[in-house]
Amino acid sequence: MVTTVTAYQPRYFPRLHYLARAQQADVFIIYDDVEFSRRSRQHRAAISVGESDWLTIPVEHSGTKTRICDATIDMSTPWMSEHIETLVHKYGPRAYAFEPFFESLLLSVPTIEAVRESTKLLRDVVGQEGSSVLDEVLKHDSALQDSEHKVSNLQLKKEALGNQISVARSEGRERDAANLVDSVRALAERLDPMEHQINVRRRQRDQALVELAEYIPANTDVEVLPPESLWDLTGVEPAKVVSSELLVDLTIPLLEELFERFEIDSKVVRSSHVDVEHPGDPSEYLAELTAAFDGDSYLSGKTGYENYVDEAPFTAQNIDVEIQDWEPTWEGGNVCALDVIFSADDPSQFIR
Repeated sequence: MVTTVTAYQPRYFPRLHYLARAQQADVFIIYDDVEFSRRSRQHRAAISVGESDWLTIPVEHSGTKTRICDATIDMSTPWMSEHIETLVHKYGPRAYAFEPFFESLLLSVPTIEAVRESTKLLRDVVGQEGSSVLDEVLKHDSALQDSEHKVSNLQLKKEALGNQISVARSEGRERDAANLVDSVRALAERLDPMEHQINVRRRQRDQALVELAEYIPANTDVEVLPPESLWDLTGVEPAKVVSSELLVDLTIPLLEELFERFEIDSKVVRSSHVDVEHPGDPSEYLAELTAAFDGDSYLSGKTGYENYVDEAPFTAQNIDVEIQDWEPTWEGGNVCALDVIFSADDPSQFIR
């Protein structure tokens, strides 16, 4: 019996031919330990909505060549919310099924309301160290609420004085108006340091909230902040709300989900997890990877075969090289896999 092996770089919501090749192979190697390319579909999906034709995962710049498996997502902006909104806009509410894959990159930071209402529950699940952090959150939150209450009262007084000034001036009582203006200035002088203190206390509370999130087990029944709100936390660096930020920590789980939805039962492995050292030459490496799984045949894409595949290393190991022979039967052609998932009763029939 012939064992067919193929390798393909991880893609972000790939097109149908990608899944078809995975289906045609006995072993599908996610080729993730080769150089990352910014102009590739490794982090870009051809999803057209409005004026945009692509969804792009931002990746941090590096001064050196970076392997795909080492490429780090740039989490300085809440791009994930934009991607989810785009998917839902294009495919409808069912696209929310992919939201957990994006949220898995982030800490589940509880809302301050949840901390106030579920203090006992949280204390039971976060342990001794976590309880100390919980106490910090509650201490800063109490001080913040007290400061906000005092500032709110002073602002109401300032507003009332402003109304009195308007009335006094309309009645020609300029001396009274001048005295009221002095009172407003005095209030403003009191408010400035108090508002600064509010910002300090909010920063302390939000920083403690993020620290507390690290102690809360997954699936704890407390309300958490939506992803986009994590970037609004005061004084919290974006990197602090990230639990995982490698590109492959998003793209590979998404690929595995697509394989399941398209009923692909091939063995799936990552090249970075295979005990084969890269010899420097792509064809030699692919031949070594194929041999590592006792492959008799390596399945290549036509473009890859024409551009870089050298059959000699495969021949040396008695491995045949085949070119993918597949044509799309989906009416739209070789489209993004999501187009089929959200339109077909049986997506798998379109990659056979």
